[in-house]
Amino acid sequence: MNLVCVHMIGFTASCWDIYDLKVNLSVVPSNYQTLCLEIRSGYIMQSGALSRFYALERLHLEGFLPTILHGTFKGLSSVKTLSLNCKEMIQCNNASLLSNTFRDLTNLEELSIDDCMLSVMALDVFGGIPLLKKLTVNRCFAQELSDLLCRIVNMSQSITSLTFKSEEIVTLRPPNCSDTKGAAIELPHFYRLQEVRFSFPNAHHLDKGAFKCFENITDLSVPIVDEPQTLQAFDFYNKCISFESVCETVFKLSITEINVRNDKFWNNTTSAVRNCQGIKKINLNDYEHDHDAINLSLIHDLKNLIDLGVFLMHSMEVEISMLCDIQEGPVLWLKKLLLLSFQIINITSEQFGCLKNLKQLILSGKSDYHCGRLYI
Repeated sequence: MNLVCVHMIGFTASCWDIYDLKVNLSVVPSNYQTLCLEIRSGYIMQSGALSRFYALERLHLEGFLPTILHGTFKGLSSVKTLSLNCKEMIQCNNASLLSNTFRDLTNLEELSIDDCMLSVMALDVFGGIPLLKKLTVNRCFAQELSDLLCRIVNMSQSITSLTFKSEEIVTLRPPNCSDTKGAAIELPHFYRLQEVRFSFPNAHHLDKGAFKCFENITDLSVPIVDEPQTLQAFDFYNKCISFESVCETVFKLSITEINVRNDKFWNNTTSAVRNCQGIKKINLNDYEHDHDAINLSLIHDLKNLIDLGVFLMHSMEVEISMLCDIQEGPVLWLKKLLLLSFQIINITSEQFGCLKNLKQLILSGKSDYHCGRLYI
């Protein structure tokens, strides 16, 4: 069975080595809600071949998908999720997505296209799917940001999640878009986007303004960033990357807010966090801390940090150390401190005494706190 279909809900059929959709699927009841189909090399899907599946909500097509013809999805207006994976054509550069390829999928909400080495992708390939919320395009021979972004111009009011990976892009330039008649068009801001994930493993240059239409980028994977680009928030969910490397990205992209899941967070020197001086907010999320002490001395070095949240997901008892080092002096910049899911022991008045301008302190955990009066 196709792995994509293993955890699908509802009536599900997984079929492989398909050479004729109508013939091979003739034994599948028309009320099935999920189809996972592996297409044999050389087969061209005919118009309306799946139209009898009136209850179909999820469709996964995999294998040899050279050209998806108009009418391929005819009668599938109930489909909400579509995934295309051309893994059998990874060495071939002749796949095509034509104008309004998906227009019959009027209720489509999620679309993913993987490993389709496209030689043709029409400018209006995504026309006719006004409800699309989540778009994923990975390893599809895009050589510029424009190759994708110019094709989603009309989705700025609907799309909430965008994932884009390209191994061919070496320079990240500001998108340069035109319509089907050749007239220049300006890319809109994607204000509704809640999740943006970009991966360009071979990019070595980032032009200023390349990501100007995005308010926030959730995850950006680029080996080298040599031009500044301002981003407000950034998520680092790589447990192996050093916090010093995190700070290098923060500096190069002028990031002011980060969410970090990182095992090396606590053992940092002043020089390691030097490039994080512009940070105003740090959230350390779902951290599986395996030590009995938490070193928060970084607050003395990050003099623009006004909001710090730490979230531990374990049952160990921990102590707070180095929060208010007498030798470092008062911390005048931190306004908000959250320590959540802690089993903190031995809280003393001196631990928070240096936080002279703290407005909000939240301590949350399962154990009883042993503390005297706090003078803040």
